[in-house]
Amino acid sequence: MKNRTKAALLTLLLLGLAAVGYTFQYLKTEALYHDAEQAAHRGQYAKAEGLYQSSLAVWLPLHPGAAKAHIGLGYVFLRQGHFERAEEQFLAASNQWALVNHAKPQALAGLGYLYIKTGEFDAARDAFTQADTLNPKSFEGDVGLGYVAIQTGKLKDAEALFKRAQEKNPSPEALTGLGYTYVKQGQANPKIYDQATDAFQSALKMNPAAMDALVGLMHTAIKQKDWQAALRWAQQALDLNPNREDVYATLGHIYIKLKEYLNAEKAFTKSVDLNPQTVEAHSGMGFAQLKQGKVEEA
Repeated sequence: MKNRTKAALLTLLLLGLAAVGYTFQYLKTEALYHDAEQAAHRGQYAKAEGLYQSSLAVWLPLHPGAAKAHIGLGYVFLRQGHFERAEEQFLAASNQWALVNHAKPQALAGLGYLYIKTGEFDAARDAFTQADTLNPKSFEGDVGLGYVAIQTGKLKDAEALFKRAQEKNPSPEALTGLGYTYVKQGQANPKIYDQATDAFQSALKMNPAAMDALVGLMHTAIKQKDWQAALRWAQQALDLNPNREDVYATLGHIYIKLKEYLNAEKAFTKSVDLNPQTVEAHSGMGFAQLKQGKVEEA
């Protein structure tokens, strides 16, 4: 009897230690994942990649947390233009738990955005449709399909999809997509730009760190030739993510419109520092230097 009691106590002790070990592992990987997300949002892609890889090294290969890390890595590679590496990560997340993978719709959405970037709109449409089929209550499938519609010039379809996504599950992503649809529609009817502004600002109320909404507000203000507002939104976007070379390039153009040529040169220079391949920033920097009389530098 005593031996059985000792065996039972030992089993309970081992189970308790295993539970403590798992809890410690979970907290460690969640902290790594959180830090990786923060780094990615600030455009610190090398740091984010390292942290996601570290979390993958801790998770068991079939753990759902590993799928989240693969998706995070996919977006890090996508934002840097490493399309093949991004596809590998999204596919790894999608295939990891093929039958019970709650992250599968998010992985398919990631693939959809990748295919939009590469101009494969039919493949993107298929990926977002699959995501919506797997989780009809989620906004992700409709939001992705909305962006496909924007890219293919079907603005009324895009508007309907973003509105449907917002009705299903209100999100800053759906509102931001609606804002970009109105920006496109505003080219034919400038009054619609006010609707774009409202949509982007509503997205920011839901998530003050919605980077795409801030960038959308910047572009809307440019369309309206409200350079001071455009400057304000650009600066807020760069406060959130100081590593967006495209925003620095746009900021340079805003300063040119404001005839602040030294500030324009600084903004274009920062854009070039972040991405030496950006032709637009090189051209803008030369123009800003000419306006300052720096003929030899230009």
